[in-house]
Amino acid sequence: MKKSVEYAVKLFVICAIATLVLAFTNNATAPVIEEAQKQKELKAFTEVFPGLEETKPVADKSVLNDNIVSVNEAIVGGKTEGYLYSVNSPVGYDGPISFVVGAKTDGTVTGMKIINQTETTGFGASVAKPEYAAGMQGVSLNQTLKMEGAGGKPDVMPAISGATRTSTAMLKAMNMVVEAQAKLTGGAGQSNASETK
Repeated sequence: MKKSVEYAVKLFVICAIATLVLAFTNNATAPVIEEAQKQKELKAFTEVFPGLEETKPVADKSVLNDNIVSVNEAIVGGKTEGYLYSVNSPVGYDGPISFVVGAKTDGTVTGMKIINQTETTGFGASVAKPEYAAGMQGVSLNQTLKMEGAGGKPDVMPAISGATRTSTAMLKAMNMVVEAQAKLTGGAGQSNASETK
């Protein structure tokens, strides 16, 4: 009996020390990870919005939610020329897909870049390929989007063959961006986009 109490106390002490070490490590690394993520996002902003000079968070926070994580004004020549959306898609095949998308104030998509994804290699992971981002060129955020083929039309974004759940997650996320764009610009896409939720 005495031995088992002694073992229990030792186990408790070991667990307490391990917990403290893990907490300390997490506190030390969390800011570094967060800063690396911000730098990755800022680099992506310049890739998806050519000519970008500076960014500023939008004043209207009503456009933010669990999926639209942040929205920044894209400033060129001292004027707001568009918006930069940081998005976490609804869950795809293996989790949410984090991406940034740029759009001019008239709704024209200027670019899209995947930040993080854990979709299946050879299928859903194709969302991170340049061809997928290229299929966003020519898309407009002025109406509800659908997905089909290689995309590239005002109301058509690309679909990924053999990855329905990934494609659907991206479609839902992009239609949330359509709705946010409508709120920010007073555009007509808001009521149409809400139908796809």
